[in-house]
Amino acid sequence: QTLARGVLLSFNIYAFYRLSVAANFRFGNSKGFLVGRYFLFITACQFHIPFYSSRMLPNSFALGLVTHSYADWFESKVTRAVVSLTAAAVVFRCDVIILLATVGITLLLRKEIPFFDAIKIGVVTVIASLVLTVPIDSLMWQRFLWPEGEVLLFNTVENRSSEYGTSPWHWYFVQALPKGLLLPLLLIPLSFTRLPQVLCGFRV
Repeated sequence: QTLARGVLLSFNIYAFYRLSVAANFRFGNSKGFLVGRYFLFITACQFHIPFYSSRMLPNSFALGLVTHSYADWFESKVTRAVVSLTAAAVVFRCDVIILLATVGITLLLRKEIPFFDAIKIGVVTVIASLVLTVPIDSLMWQRFLWPEGEVLLFNTVENRSSEYGTSPWHWYFVQALPKGLLLPLLLIPLSFTRLPQVLCGFRV
């Protein structure tokens, strides 16, 4: 388990490193350098991402794939970006479908990928992902199973997610966000000024 968690952690750390480098590629050397370094700093100061990056959960696997997909997008490797997002949605986290839809629409509107190419890539990736996940998960659970399909059915179609329990409407703002952000919460007021750009301008 320690080795498996180490591999997953390395995969996710490399994903964040790739995204920071891709920011340099996307936004140009000077501005990209600042964006990439600031992104890594903010990420490292949070509780949620460092804590979960090595945990053997579907979210943690999807995290790396989604982060790599953004890096691919910034590097103009659009096909790989779509494949990663689609695979993450089918195998690990069905609600990535929402992110896939928004990114996909953006790619189409900006003409970064032709419509029929996007459909073809999506269909092939969905089929390949199902061929991968269904046999393995069915074997593990001892019944025919597509896990994320059941999650999508239970939470969305049948609208039964409340059976897991509910929280007050303010829970996300008074508990989840402060706990997840930690130090970056203190930096939010600075985002309304030019101070972050000034601080990032000092290079060691």
